[in-house]
Amino acid sequence: MMEWEWWQVVIGLVMAILAIRITATINVTELLKHRRDRQLQSLQALCPHVAIEMDAAAERITIQGLATSPPGTHEWFCERCLAPFPGGLSQAESNTKYWTERPKQLAARQKKFLRRAKRQGFIR
Repeated sequence: MMEWEWWQVVIGLVMAILAIRITATINVTELLKHRRDRQLQSLQALCPHVAIEMDAAAERITIQGLATSPPGTHEWFCERCLAPFPGGLSQAESNTKYWTERPKQLAARQKKFLRRAKRQGFIR
């Protein structure tokens, strides 16, 4: 009876060592990359894709769309957060029009975006 208990202990120790080894081989770089991708996606969802420019001398505020297209392509994306515009230029223009009609909400959204981007290390 003593031999049987000794083998159970050995098998239990081997299984415990294998379990520890499997959990210790988690790729930390891959986890950090996945975390960074999730942060970028949440930041792109928060970005208003327009910029507020304040001209103190002329005492006016200008709202400018940040949609751009690389030369030779038909793809449009935001210059700030690199989020694609699947609808192309028409979607970018409607987005700019939307925020032009809501300047107070735009200022709050841009402030929130910049604060989160600094906290996550995308801008300094």
